[in-house]
Amino acid sequence: MCALTLQERMSQKVKEKSIEKSVELNNKLVLSTYNFSKLNLDKTTLSFLENKTIEIKKITNKAYTELGKLFFETSNLLSLNGYGCFEQWYTELGFKKQTVYNYINRYKMIVQRLDNQKTIESLPLKMVYEIAKENCDESLITKVLNLQITTYQDLIHEKNKFKNTEENAIELLDSNESIDYINIEKKYKNIKKILTKNNYENINQKKKQKIYEYIKKIELLLK
Repeated sequence: MCALTLQERMSQKVKEKSIEKSVELNNKLVLSTYNFSKLNLDKTTLSFLENKTIEIKKITNKAYTELGKLFFETSNLLSLNGYGCFEQWYTELGFKKQTVYNYINRYKMIVQRLDNQKTIESLPLKMVYEIAKENCDESLITKVLNLQITTYQDLIHEKNKFKNTEENAIELLDSNESIDYINIEKKYKNIKKILTKNNYENINQKKKQKIYEYIKKIELLLK
């Protein structure tokens, strides 16, 4: 991970101070993840367990946020001082790489999207880890934060649909298929979808050149 500039670190500190110390949750969203009805409980006991579930969620969320901040700061400090021992350090502590970066990415998402903190804190953890990945498409993040997607299964389904759209668009670059004017705009929009910052960086140089040539060709035809 690259070291942050002074300006980025100052901005980071301002945002960190804005993170709510006492986590506020969307209780209905939290409880929708669980199915307590199968326990055949009376209303009093059910209410008691739901309250305890919310309390546990608050405690664990606070811990995950603090861990994310700790790992994030440590990674930046080691990088700034030229040490490459971050992985060796957290491995020595017994943490796995995926776990550490799940914490870091979740923390960064909260800092960057403070207006959505309540929703992020209330979602199932594995959903947050998924949308906090650096290569997650912004449209999927928006759908989750707007509660258009509320389950992990639906998120993965939408992610796979988007991935298939990307792959189909890239395949156009390697084909000799003739393009008729009726479909030009549709294909143009499909290819544009893969040009988000994170996705574009993952494409090899040869395909980047094809993308550039292909879009230029389409833009000329659309004039």
